[in-house]
Amino acid sequence: MSDITKQYYLPGTPPAHRSDASAVPSYEIEMVNPPGQRDLPEGSPHVSFHTVLEAMSYAWKSAVRDTCGHLLEPTDFGIVHVESDHPAEVFVGDSSHDVTLVKVGRTSLTFHIVLSQEGREAAIATMVVVKVNEARDSAEPLTDEERQAFEQLQRTSN
Repeated sequence: MSDITKQYYLPGTPPAHRSDASAVPSYEIEMVNPPGQRDLPEGSPHVSFHTVLEAMSYAWKSAVRDTCGHLLEPTDFGIVHVESDHPAEVFVGDSSHDVTLVKVGRTSLTFHIVLSQEGREAAIATMVVVKVNEARDSAEPLTDEERQAFEQLQRTSN
């Protein structure tokens, strides 16, 4: 994946008609096929579903860094659940990933991510991540400070 840039958009506004005066974080990510990918022919304009999910993961990780980077890193979380729908084909090229924090749990965060290309929703995912302990073998509660930072993101993105 290439560099990620962040913008803020009004929830539910089509990508081509957004204004910067809103609160949903949106990350611009260039979709590329990794070299040596075996499930697509060389030079294919299509992007595989696992590459799409990886890009969507970059989006929620960017939201964590932007929201709580002074307290936590994305590596402090483990993904425990993913659901995805792909209503349109995803192609090599620019994509916009709108990230909404749907729920802040005791140990978990639930993100809703919408990937759009050329004004159409191409992939939608719900990803649940859990804060893990240093050994990465059990969940660890969010601190009050971490919870407050994420609740602020939740308020602005819903």
